[in-house]
Amino acid sequence: MKSKLSSIIVVSLFLAAIFSGERSYKNARRYIVSDLNRALSETLARIHTNAITPDTISLFRDNLTIPELRDSTYISYCLPGDKSVGLCSEIMMLDETEVRGYADISFASVLGIADKRMPVAFSALAFMWLLGSAALTRKKQDPVLSQLTPMQRQLFDMLVSAKDGELSKDDICNALWPNKPQPDETLYSLIRHLKSSLSGSKYEIESRRGFGYRLKKR
Repeated sequence: MKSKLSSIIVVSLFLAAIFSGERSYKNARRYIVSDLNRALSETLARIHTNAITPDTISLFRDNLTIPELRDSTYISYCLPGDKSVGLCSEIMMLDETEVRGYADISFASVLGIADKRMPVAFSALAFMWLLGSAALTRKKQDPVLSQLTPMQRQLFDMLVSAKDGELSKDDICNALWPNKPQPDETLYSLIRHLKSSLSGSKYEIESRRGFGYRLKKR
């Protein structure tokens, strides 16, 4: 139950990071568009020409407040039926001609402008929770059990999963050595070594005469 709750918390934190990251990205796009609108409006109010010139674009870039935009923005005439594509300003009038300001920047550049504090905070919390859960799990794990051989661990897990912790010799042999004839000696050796390995733990194996073996806590 605790493991399931921990997983839910980690997933929730990562989802919160994704959601906040998407929101920050959209806010950055709106911020860029707002800067384009303001810069283009100020530029058109100050020029005295009915054409887009290099000086017009230079003034437009100087009016931008976002430094990352200044090398990638331009002004373009709008043709009838043009729709906004990418990051661009509202349509404005240059004399009797419609124009827009455009920002030709990549997805990564928009992310660079976005506020990353919330996504980073949620991601950091998720990783910290993962590390804390892993450390707690290691602390709670019986150090003796972590040193069992693969075969010993397999038998131990079988006994833990069995009803009342009991398994018959036949069940163990059929699971561990399905094709081996008369595996009794191998089983006795495995049980002996597993008993020895568990001597320092809270578990012990009890022989059930005429039946098999039982795992119980001391």
